[in-house]
Amino acid sequence: NVEFATMDYRFFEGLNLRAGVILSPLGRFNLVHDSPLNELTDRPLVTRQVIPSTLSEAGAGLFGMLYPSSTSLVAYEVYAVNGFNSELGEPGSNGRLPIRDAQGKRGDLDGRAPIDVVGRVAFSPFLGFEAAASVHAGPYGEDLNEEQSRNATIWAVDATFNRGPIDLLGEYARLKVDLDPAVKGPGVGNGREGFYAQANYHFGQGWVVPKSTSSFTGVVRYDWVDYNRGVSGDEERRATVGLNWRPIPDAAFKGELQFTRTRATGASSFENDTRRLVLSLATYF
Repeated sequence: NVEFATMDYRFFEGLNLRAGVILSPLGRFNLVHDSPLNELTDRPLVTRQVIPSTLSEAGAGLFGMLYPSSTSLVAYEVYAVNGFNSELGEPGSNGRLPIRDAQGKRGDLDGRAPIDVVGRVAFSPFLGFEAAASVHAGPYGEDLNEEQSRNATIWAVDATFNRGPIDLLGEYARLKVDLDPAVKGPGVGNGREGFYAQANYHFGQGWVVPKSTSSFTGVVRYDWVDYNRGVSGDEERRATVGLNWRPIPDAAFKGELQFTRTRATGASSFENDTRRLVLSLATYF
């Protein structure tokens, strides 16, 4: 399964044409999701359960960078893509919308594919800080006529801040789906939402061999997801504490502790509390 394969044509730095299988610019994490790049093993809940990372779609559009001043930068991407399939509007037995199973098909289709728009605009007023907004919007499902057409929208905001050994980053996303009246009812919401906030502290450069490239990073992250917006309960919270060692920048040995609490549908408080140790190694090949 190819997640990114495009042909680009550059007119100038601020205007480029791209077509192919595109990593959808829906939140920052979907664009930089590679395990060697990230300080923790598991991806944030919001980027898997609201934005179905890795989200890649067939499409075409424009991207570029603009410089409003000598210290600021605006980067944008906007594409027309194949939208989500009809499974998105078919809640499971738990009332949740199956966002991860509804990604649009590529290549030959049995019916007409919906055409959606996905885009992201990021602004960096100075080196080390970036804030961005993104959206994925349009109809979903195959062979829908105008009377049957239903829309799905995911919008997200994200920000990163880097100063010396400290990184701060976070992302919020919300999914809203127009549902067929036949599937609406108690226990069935029309979407999801969630966020994560993370802090990294880099230290120990040169403590161990290879001293010229070795470093450590301490990480804390908080995740929250509401799996069924509009329905009481059905939430998950997670706190993660991690430590990794990078012998070189593109390879990491990671260890983390996860503390997860869940709130069942209709429950008034969070009850289930699970603890999990995660160990992993990541590099490129």
